[in-house]
Amino acid sequence: MLIDVNVEMYPDVLKHFPNYNYRTCYTDGVPTLERVDYRRGDNVTGHQQRAFIMWWAIRALSTGIVGLEWGGAVSTPGCIDVDKFSDRVNPGTGRSDGHAPHLVMDACNMYLLGDGKFSVSLSNHVLEHVDNPDAAMSEAVRVLIPGGYLAHCVPDSSVGPWTYENENHVTAFLPNRSKNLAPYEPALVGDPKRIIYVDEWTDELCRRHNLELIERDTFQNNFSINFVLKKV
Repeated sequence: MLIDVNVEMYPDVLKHFPNYNYRTCYTDGVPTLERVDYRRGDNVTGHQQRAFIMWWAIRALSTGIVGLEWGGAVSTPGCIDVDKFSDRVNPGTGRSDGHAPHLVMDACNMYLLGDGKFSVSLSNHVLEHVDNPDAAMSEAVRVLIPGGYLAHCVPDSSVGPWTYENENHVTAFLPNRSKNLAPYEPALVGDPKRIIYVDEWTDELCRRHNLELIERDTFQNNFSINFVLKKV
């Protein structure tokens, strides 16, 4: 079965990341990798992260099997979107963003989805909101086909308190133990409920679920940490 995927649905992203190759960056055809830095006023980190999601979605969807995306407020072609909240008011934010996922379901318990049904699991700045990231990743592995990919992106909490000051962020992610939470004003910002070191965590996920590490923390954009694992 072939899936109809409109690969040109994000022209602004393609302008900077041709073919959704998030490892390169161009401005008017000139290499400008330095713009993949959140500290710059003209940064294109958001486009880079969308390119990352699209790159792995397209690669996985070449199998003809649909993908799965958590909390995809922006549509990814060929993927079923799962979110704990729909267009009703989110109790965490007290507002509605009009988002309507295909399935309203907790990523930690995707009971409606059978084993080995999806080619890829995707998320962009979602896992920091999830109550139990370990359970969510276990569920993602369960519903993946052998050879399927887990491609996820989380905020890097070493670069600024805005990555974890949101009261809905229950987890702060750090690249490794050489990094610390970015300084903040304790009177304004509370400590996150847990800290996850992405290098140790993804290594443990690989051991626990028989996964292969494809890449980790390759963005280097002073905003997010990405990782890609493969179910073998």
